[in-house]
Amino acid sequence: MLQLARRSRLSRFDDAERAALRAHFDTHLWARLPGVLAPSLLEEIQKHVAAGTFVAHQHPDVTPPSADLAMRPNAASALLEFLLNDPDVYRDMEAITGSDPISHFVGWVYRMVPEIGHHHHWHNDLINDRMLALSVTLGPEDYEGGVLELRDRASERVLDAVPNPRPGDAVVFALDPALQHRVTCVTRGAKTAFVGWFCDGSSYFDLLRSAALP
Repeated sequence: MLQLARRSRLSRFDDAERAALRAHFDTHLWARLPGVLAPSLLEEIQKHVAAGTFVAHQHPDVTPPSADLAMRPNAASALLEFLLNDPDVYRDMEAITGSDPISHFVGWVYRMVPEIGHHHHWHNDLINDRMLALSVTLGPEDYEGGVLELRDRASERVLDAVPNPRPGDAVVFALDPALQHRVTCVTRGAKTAFVGWFCDGSSYFDLLRSAALP
């Protein structure tokens, strides 16, 4: 199994696991990555998230705009983004999904709660060189709803519903012009997740260098 820890990657998928995940992805357009965050890493991430600042956020590229809470970047989002920008993680994702070569990963932490009426409408995320999407449940609070759904864009037929309630588990799923996805409303508790995208284009470290230039 693929598992990430504070300082490094603890393990990778073996050939049999990759083959099984690839078969599932080819059929369902998504694959679950159980326990991708080691327990010690998950605990640390949860502490940073608990201390984080969440602000109301709308997604203007979605029609009608989706709404949730976005965590201002902090140690949790920076650490998760850094760990997922591991070339071996790229290779595993390419093997599991059949994607083109991955150059970088970007992500952020969001929260959905029922009291504010948060909702994610149908969209496809195909901007900024994105090729694959990844969602990691962070917890620690239990919640109901907040289910990832995939549908065929032309017919609007829902292809699958993918609950992922256990903290530390991830789901990787396809992005394609023929597909759309959404997250259903949370009906109890709060869903907190790290979501991001494996992308084409510039390398992660080139992006960091560009951001650091005056």
